[in-house]
Amino acid sequence: MAQKLLTNAPHFLAEFIDDSQIDQLRKYARYGNMGPEWPYSDRTIYPADFAFPADDESDAHEVLHEWTFLHTEQSEMYFVLAILGIEYAINMGGPDMEGYDLWLKEHGNRSPLYI
Repeated sequence: MAQKLLTNAPHFLAEFIDDSQIDQLRKYARYGNMGPEWPYSDRTIYPADFAFPADDESDAHEVLHEWTFLHTEQSEMYFVLAILGIEYAINMGGPDMEGYDLWLKEHGNRSPLYI
C-alpha cells in the first residue's frame, strides 16, 4: 500500500502510516498470533509454469508475482497477491474473508488481478 501511495498519492502516505485502523493487521503481521487468527484465502489461478501470451509478436512470458488492492462495495479492502500462480488474499481491515468470498461468487470466481 505504501508503494502505491508513494507512486500515486504521496500526500496520503503519512496518513496511511499513522492509520490506527490497520494497526491490528500490522501487529498480526509483525508478531503473529497475538490475538484472533487472521484468515486468508489461497487458491491456484494458473499453473506455476504457465506462459502468458505476449501482447505483440514477442515470446510468451511467465509471471513470477503480481498484486493489487480490491475495494468492495461493502467498503472492505483486500490485498491480493499471486506468486507463481497461487493467489493469496487478506482483508486489510479485519480478520474476516466473508466479503472476499462473496465478491468472488459475484464475479464468477475470477481473480481480482484480472477484472
